[in-house]
Amino acid sequence: MNEVQETRATSVWPTAIRHGLITGGLLILFTLLIYALGMMQNRALGFVSILLLIGGMYIGTKNYREHVLGGFMSYGKAFTTAFLIGMVASVLLSVYTYFFYTFFDPGMIDVIVEQAEETMLQRNPELTDEQLDMALTMTRKMTQPGWLAGMGIITNGIASLIIGLILGIFLKKEDPFASQL
Repeated sequence: MNEVQETRATSVWPTAIRHGLITGGLLILFTLLIYALGMMQNRALGFVSILLLIGGMYIGTKNYREHVLGGFMSYGKAFTTAFLIGMVASVLLSVYTYFFYTFFDPGMIDVIVEQAEETMLQRNPELTDEQLDMALTMTRKMTQPGWLAGMGIITNGIASLIIGLILGIFLKKEDPFASQL
């Protein structure tokens, strides 16, 4: 097999896209489930989303190592694979977030702003009306669908970076014969 064919045969992109779409799809289904159950404001369920992301990145990277790379993978390749899976899932989830808050339930933004107001007043009951209005104006700007989707890509991208760095440690498996070539 020549070098170009070998590169195509071992390209990370098909795996990253396939497992990223599966992981992103599962995250969307989970989000729809907690929405249907009326639990969108339950922050503890965010940890379940992180576990789904970790699971998708782990399974996809391990699958790539075992079925495409013949059971061996460097740390760099493990990190890259896991990170790309996470980023594909993040982009898919952010597109869903944009459409959800724009078309499906734009009223959820009002719920988020109301919850932010309650939290602000609980944490600082001495807020003046002017300070509260200024804070809520900023909150409304930051809870627009495009802003939420963009922040989702950034925060999930950072999470994917950190998770990828950690998973790379556990999923690398150096080929003992590669150093002899």
